[in-house]
Amino acid sequence: MIIDPSPGTLIRTVSKELRTTLAPAVVDPGLKSLVLMMSAVLETAAVRADHETTWMVEEIHEIEQVARDLATSCAPESPLHASLDAYEVGIPSAVGAAAERAAYAQAGTLLSAAIDAAQNDSDHFARLERLVQERVEREAAVVGGVALVGRS
Repeated sequence: MIIDPSPGTLIRTVSKELRTTLAPAVVDPGLKSLVLMMSAVLETAAVRADHETTWMVEEIHEIEQVARDLATSCAPESPLHASLDAYEVGIPSAVGAAAERAAYAQAGTLLSAAIDAAQNDSDHFARLERLVQERVEREAAVVGGVALVGRS
């Protein structure tokens, strides 16, 4: 397996060439905007390539932990217990990026059920709120803000 350069490094190299070599040579404003948008998309892909799997695994474990802690104070027939059961059944046994994305989607459903269950439990609700805030911050880090490419 090739580990160096990393996929993120390769993507950033292509993005930089688009921005610094190709974009300045393009005279058509529409095409220049397109080249710069391609570069921005590649930068986002580079961040995801470098961190996404790790972030998903960390978040999945945090969601599981909070949901299991919260479930101890819920009735066995509660929607949270049903969601935990569905989560455990739905977790893919395979490994790899597709399996991680499927597990992350399942954990998102579990997160929603935990938030519903924690409405009257300020400690668990605060933990869940922190998880959602971290998710938003990571997504902002991936996107890297808003850039109006091709605008002078």
